[in-house]
Formats: sequence, C-alpha cells, structure tokens
Amino acid sequence: MQQTEKQTTNKKQRKDKKNRRRWLERLVDNWPKAFDLKNPRPLAVGITDTISAELRATGAGGHGAVRYAMKSYTSNIRYIRALAAGGQRYNLRGEPDGEVTQEQRERALQALKTLKEKKAMFLDEVGA
Repeated sequence: MQQTEKQTTNKKQRKDKKNRRRWLERLVDNWPKAFDLKNPRPLAVGITDTISAELRATGAGGHGAVRYAMKSYTSNIRYIRALAAGGQRYNLRGEPDGEVTQEQRERALQALKTLKEKKAMFLDEVGA
C-alpha cells in the first residue's frame, strides 16, 4: 500500500508540474510584454487580480489557477533577483506601474540568501 501511495504522489506531482507549465505558457502567450520566463521583470502590485478579471471576462479560467501560476512565476529565482535589483514594476501591457519598495527589495534579498543557504546545505548533505 505504501508503494501505491508513493506512485500516486509521483503521478500527482508530474500532473501538477505539467499544469503549472501549461499555465505559465498561457501567461506568456496572453501577456508577452509582462511575462518573460528567462528575463522576468517585477510585476505591478495586484496584477493577479487584473489577470483573473480579464480571464473571467472571457470565461477562460478561475482565480485559483491564476494564483497557482503566479506563485510559480514569482517564486522563481530569476524573478526574485529582479525584485532584489529594484526599479520599476510593470503591468500586463509592459508599461511601468509603480516601483519596487525598499521593503520588497529587502524581502527579496533575504529570500535569495535563504535559497543560497538551502542550496549549500543540500550540497553538503549529498557530498558534492
């Protein structure tokens, strides 16, 4: 029974990863001026609600799926680095819409530090 649970979990993880990738592609396809997976820029505050409203207006998705995709996009190390660098935030049309605050920069810098520590700890554990 334990092996069945493990297989189900792995299958679910693969399905989740596929769905996350599909939603990220959808964001990039619908709003290419805002979303760039290789070179992300800080997004405007509240952009998740804006995306949800646009998708609801066309009947093309719910808020939960958008939040799921945005969590994946904004937790990427490239995005966190963009926040840590500071500067402008951008809306769905790629236009400046606010700035990254000092507090947001500091949180991003702390997140980068934490990621670096976790990576070092993992490398120590595997003996790399």
